Amino acid sequence: PRGFYGSLAPHENLESRAATFMNTDGSVLFSNNFANISSVIPALANCDDILIVDKAVTLAVQIGCKLSRANLNWFAHNDVKDLERVLQSFQEHFKAKRKRIWVVLEGIYKNTGDIAPLPAIMELKKNWPFRLMIDETVSFGVLGDSGRGISEHFNIDSKDIEIITAGIANSVGCSGGLAWGNKALVHHMRLNCSGYVFSCSLPPFVSAAASKAIDLIEGGTLQVPLKARLRQIYQAIPSIQGLKCTSKFPSPLIHLRLAEPSVSVETDKQVLQKIEAMLQQNNILVQSSNYSDMERFEPPPSIMVRVMAQHTEEDIVKCVDAL
Repeated sequence: PRGFYGSLAPHENLESRAATFMNTDGSVLFSNNFANISSVIPALANCDDILIVDKAVTLAVQIGCKLSRANLNWFAHNDVKDLERVLQSFQEHFKAKRKRIWVVLEGIYKNTGDIAPLPAIMELKKNWPFRLMIDETVSFGVLGDSGRGISEHFNIDSKDIEIITAGIANSVGCSGGLAWGNKALVHHMRLNCSGYVFSCSLPPFVSAAASKAIDLIEGGTLQVPLKARLRQIYQAIPSIQGLKCTSKFPSPLIHLRLAEPSVSVETDKQVLQKIEAMLQQNNILVQSSNYSDMERFEPPPSIMVRVMAQHTEEDIVKCVDAL
């Protein structure tokens, strides 16, 4: 474990590099993506606190909320008015300042592929002094001109967000996760996050590789071809018959659902799995959704298309034509 002879120079270098990259006081490195957000939430919220969570959050966030034993409340996905309604129901708590109130979001939602309306939520924050926690597992390295995530995408100071977390398996290409915050919160997470205290350290060579990957992301050279391919595929998607897209540009995770779903979810899953198998025969790798039975609000079945900076125009044309 990190606290028991497990902290080496590559781990500390990555934490320092990540904090500098995100313009925060510090960061905490976790050795497991899932244990990142699922242990940060219960470390910062307990049974005396209030969590207000978007219904579309991924399972790792849901597990973290459950482990916290906090007063858990949900608001409709990306619905700022519904979030304000929930906040108003705790008006007395805001006045008394007796409980910590956290709003939990994702930068790009893994279950839908769309982006949180952060500017509108920051406006709410001026009237309702809640604490904000954003998981950027999908958006880190993608949103913003230099990949700093949703805060850079909307030109918002990352220090105005109390906690940012991100799994680094996607854009960074390494196992593990990171959490950012001010000095006090970083120190608190090191002492109280079970995913940090009780997990073995990330292999040093993986930490070194992650630091190098952040250097490459910060250069901004990867974002240009990625956004070009994303514009291409988002412009082409409306021409695909029988499927509709719930994702929003510039999300690299694109969910395609049946335009006319049947009454049976299982039937829809089988149809999408057949499409997946046919695409794989043409050397196009997509993934039909497969959600856990533990999901609180299971999304409709979909095909997930993941776009990378290395894809060419021809790759996108081939994928769209096959669909």
